[in-house]
Amino acid sequence: MRLQVSSTLAIFALAELARTPDRQRSVAEIGAIYDVSPHHLSKVMKALVRAGLAQSLRGIGGGYRLSCNPRRVTLLDVVSITRATLGTITLATMVRLMAAEEAVQERPEAAPRVSAQ
Repeated sequence: MRLQVSSTLAIFALAELARTPDRQRSVAEIGAIYDVSPHHLSKVMKALVRAGLAQSLRGIGGGYRLSCNPRRVTLLDVVSITRATLGTITLATMVRLMAAEEAVQERPEAAPRVSAQ
């Protein structure tokens, strides 16, 4: 599976926020670390805020901070959020992906086959 740029950016941004939980990070800072467009990263960060994985702080010294437990967030969560937010999969597909993840956690042999549409 090849990840979209937005999914990759979301994973790296969350990793950076988790690495420095005691401070806010701006889009410009994260973008400079990974040499990515602040404009594109800004869209990804908004999706992470809407999903409840990050918190946006305004004002001087503002930026983004992790608002979830990094030990509980899976790559599937991040990829599902960025794909759904940026319109590449339907809500029904996201629900099937989430159901598949839950099934795998409970009983790996009972996991339904899921295909992204």
